[in-house]
Amino acid sequence: MRRFNTLRHIMFFFLLIICIKLGVLGFYFYERGFRWQPLGHNQAIAEDKVKDKQAIVLDDLKLFEELENKRRELAVREEELRKKEEELLILKKDIENKLAKLSQLQTELQGQLQKNVDAANQSQEKRLKHLVGAYSAMKPDKAAGLIEKLNDDVALQILSAMKSKDVGAILSFVDTEKAARLSQRLAREAR
Repeated sequence: MRRFNTLRHIMFFFLLIICIKLGVLGFYFYERGFRWQPLGHNQAIAEDKVKDKQAIVLDDLKLFEELENKRRELAVREEELRKKEEELLILKKDIENKLAKLSQLQTELQGQLQKNVDAANQSQEKRLKHLVGAYSAMKPDKAAGLIEKLNDDVALQILSAMKSKDVGAILSFVDTEKAARLSQRLAREAR
């Protein structure tokens, strides 16, 4: 019996040590954040993780497809913009060419206009000299009769090109009011 008691004590002691070890081990896992889960729980978590990863992959694929579609749209728009830019450059060159031609034409027309104006001025001066010669050759009373019928500007042009002696002789036969007006204008031009 004594042996039985000793054996009992040894078993009790081993049991006590096992309980203490289990308690220390349980406390250790508790401190580390380890929780006891039911059997199969890890498999469910793994399946959930796989499902989550599949969902993430599907979301990533959708996002990738959307990005790829946007990239294609942007490529199409970029190509359209490039074509429009080329068209605009062609139009710009065309406009610049037309502006250059218009500028050249304008220069030519201005030159031609100046030639025409010069020719008209020379012709007018020639006619004026002819008229001055004709009025100077007339008798003063006959020239005065014609001067009275002319407007003041034309009469002034003729008289201002004549010699003073001839002008004085003609104005002596012109109506006094018209003679006064023409004299004032001749005096202003002489200054």
